[in-house]
Amino acid sequence: MKKIFFLLSFSFATSFLFAQSDYNTGFRLGGGVTLAVPVNKLSGYSIGAGFDLLAQYALSTKIAVTGDIGYTTIFAKNKDLASFDIVPIRLGLRFFPSSQFYIGGKIGTGIGVGKSSGSSTAYALGVGFIMSPKLDVSASYEGFSKSGVSPAYLGIRLGYFFK
Repeated sequence: MKKIFFLLSFSFATSFLFAQSDYNTGFRLGGGVTLAVPVNKLSGYSIGAGFDLLAQYALSTKIAVTGDIGYTTIFAKNKDLASFDIVPIRLGLRFFPSSQFYIGGKIGTGIGVGKSSGSSTAYALGVGFIMSPKLDVSASYEGFSKSGVSPAYLGIRLGYFFK
């Protein structure tokens, strides 16, 4: 049991060492999956899911510019209501207070699909944790503002960088 614990601890610590060395450098391209939990103006909806593509360019080891496009659907609780489907297209910044942790914000447009059609201002604020040079996990507040109505969800994202 002690050997297994040691091996797991060593593997976990090693992943942090790699994350410190090369996470926020140059250009990176990745994708992710998101679990969406409605938090504002989406009372008739249950849980949702989404996916995205994300590009990141490091301006320094502390600041990176991001751009993303994705698709998220939040399922209705009953048949009388259509799902909430949206395609966010945003630009943002990530600030790295440490090599394994970041705080970020994004703003852009959200294009509604189907019964959710129309465009809105899309924004997100969140935090993330670097698990390895290719994997990160983040939590963010994702909002969409149109004509004074701002539906939003809490997004839990698992991201993978290809490069």
